[in-house]
Amino acid sequence: MNKSNVTFYYSSFKQLLSKKFISVILISIPSAIVADYLKIPLAWMLGPMIVTSIAALAGLKIIMPKIALSSILIILGLHIGNYIDQNLFNQMINWIWTSVIMLIYIIVCILIVSKYLQKFSGYGEKASIFSAAPGALGPLMILAENEKTDLSQVATSHLIRLIIIITVIPFIIVNNTGSEVLLLDNFDYIGQNHLNLILLIISSLFFIYIF
Repeated sequence: MNKSNVTFYYSSFKQLLSKKFISVILISIPSAIVADYLKIPLAWMLGPMIVTSIAALAGLKIIMPKIALSSILIILGLHIGNYIDQNLFNQMINWIWTSVIMLIYIIVCILIVSKYLQKFSGYGEKASIFSAAPGALGPLMILAENEKTDLSQVATSHLIRLIIIITVIPFIIVNNTGSEVLLLDNFDYIGQNHLNLILLIISSLFFIYIF
């Protein structure tokens, strides 16, 4: 590990104990609890997102250390990977045309929206493409930063999209669709094999380093 990596990790750990990050935690957890009490969809995501956005607009200096964001992405990656099994690959043959149509749809949307952002919002070419790409806010922000584009433009576009989706779509689904009962076996968190979980985390860190 070179000196620059040591400096990065030291700086990231230092940010975890900073007042700005502690402020994020102090306002996020209560807002999540309140949102959950009010039965708001995606309470533990929507509550902190709204409150921290209001706090930032009000002038509160808050930060998100990269090491904290990286840890969250690891957990998210493990969570998503947990739902991929052999049955999923067996069904992929039925999704070929759906995947092709989806790819074409995404490309067309990116081209149209990016041209709109360039013409009417003054976005740069790279920033407009990263802003127009649907989903994957974290990876797109990382790619935008790597390409030296305007992160504020990319973040603004995706945050507007996220706020609209998260605040509007769940309420539409809850209020306009019938309830579906999904039968799941109760998972024994205490009795699970924690060694496998530790091995998964170690493997994730290894592949992060390789990639």
